[in-house]
Amino acid sequence: MKRFLFLTIIMVVLLTISIFVEYNNLTLPHVYSHTKDLKALEPSFLPTKEELLRYEGNKLQFLGSYQAIIVNFRHKYTILTNHRGIEIELPITMTNKQKQYFSIPSVTYIPTYLKCSDTFGLAKRNDRYFAYRVK
Repeated sequence: MKRFLFLTIIMVVLLTISIFVEYNNLTLPHVYSHTKDLKALEPSFLPTKEELLRYEGNKLQFLGSYQAIIVNFRHKYTILTNHRGIEIELPITMTNKQKQYFSIPSVTYIPTYLKCSDTFGLAKRNDRYFAYRVK
């Protein structure tokens, strides 16, 4: 009986330690980034508005300049907003977890290494988005 009680106590202690270690390994620092700084960062590797028209045709609807103001790395989405407050929510893929870089696969011509507060032009044709350089 004493041996059974001893083994039970050992198992409970080991289970508690393993839960504690697992919990500490699961926490993600900086899973949610938010900025109110509307300073434009112009990536020079994006096509210009004229180049985008040449590549994709003239049936594009230009939505204007958008900025990634909210990036949620846990649920993997970003919210883009323009100067009028219109928001677009899009899924992201993380490209560098330590530096908090991400990409938006549903936007054509988007850079692979975006960060919160990056600004770029957004155009739309049907249900597809296209990124371009803002001046």
